[in-house]
Amino acid sequence: NQTINYVDGDGKIVHDPSHDQVTFSRTATVDEVTGQATYTDWNNASETFSPKVSPVIPGYVLREDSQKTISGITVNPSSSDNNETVIYDKVGSLVPVDTTGNPIDNGSHNTSYPKGPNSTDKSFPVEPETGIRSQKYAVSTGLLAKIIISISGLLFLTRKKKND
Repeated sequence: NQTINYVDGDGKIVHDPSHDQVTFSRTATVDEVTGQATYTDWNNASETFSPKVSPVIPGYVLREDSQKTISGITVNPSSSDNNETVIYDKVGSLVPVDTTGNPIDNGSHNTSYPKGPNSTDKSFPVEPETGIRSQKYAVSTGLLAKIIISISGLLFLTRKKKND
């Protein structure tokens, strides 16, 4: 038997386990007089479990890239059950850490991904324009226009006085 368990870092099941089985058989013959059993060879000396692709689980990422696919393993009649555990980490927040990997401020500065835990794009979006910049330009442009009009008006009045 092969069982692959899909859990988070705390051991909580995040996906149904994968179960697979291979069967070995042989024939037993019992001597009716002595009660002694004799066995034929196994039908197969070995069997191989097929590789299993780990499922994509929304809101989680594999802890180890090497667990994207669980390799097929070869077993024989005397092999014990094979149990594998694939560990996923929850996504959706950032926890700042210091240079030794310890959480800073005990994780109180967690930042959620604004695009949601199921998004494959974990970048932060650029904030939309607030209009403040365009208001500053409008004020600057308006002020400049008033200055130009005032200077033009003064030049016009100065010329008119000279002509009179």
